[in-house]
Amino acid sequence: MATKNNGVHDGVATAREQVLDRSFDVLSDRHRRRVLLRLRTLSERGGEVAVAAVAAAATDPERARITLRHQHLPKLEAENYVEWDHERGMLRPGDRFHEIEPVLDLVSDADDIAPRDEE
Repeated sequence: MATKNNGVHDGVATAREQVLDRSFDVLSDRHRRRVLLRLRTLSERGGEVAVAAVAAAATDPERARITLRHQHLPKLEAENYVEWDHERGMLRPGDRFHEIEPVLDLVSDADDIAPRDEE
């Protein structure tokens, strides 16, 4: 039997660790962070986010739109953090969005004190 150390079993990730691993993986990219932070703000009011609006906020909107559609949104959708209406080009929080919200709160707080970089 694996030994237990501070709630962690050696060699076996707990459910909580799996959630954190998924969260950190998804949040490791600034485009995905922006989508999720935007959804977090709007989800408090039950809103949706247009993919075009997220892309428009980038330095190179056309490139951002392409990478969002082909790389970042499929990943967020696969993790069930977002629901993506492909035809309407709209995003809303997915079934597992609640898992990532506490980490988004930390990211948002850190963003308030972090220096601003150009994209």
